[in-house]
Amino acid sequence: MVGGTDIREGSMADHLRSSFAIIAENLMRDYEFGQSEEDRYNGWRYFLEETDLAPGMNADEATKLRQVRLERRESGALTTPQ
Repeated sequence: MVGGTDIREGSMADHLRSSFAIIAENLMRDYEFGQSEEDRYNGWRYFLEETDLAPGMNADEATKLRQVRLERRESGALTTPQ
């Protein structure tokens, strides 16, 4: 028993995943709440992503590079047999 709850095989991992999802959702909500009213109205959403791009990189250059990578992934998905 953990905290008065019977933890069965596999349920601990499920519990941890659920806890992480709740924490992540709260963090994102708090992050979004920090946006200006104008950004929310315009539909801008900030998001966190794992990247290998250098911190402080020119924003326009980074956007173009991400777009090229996305197009390359999408074109590969279209030509890959399923």
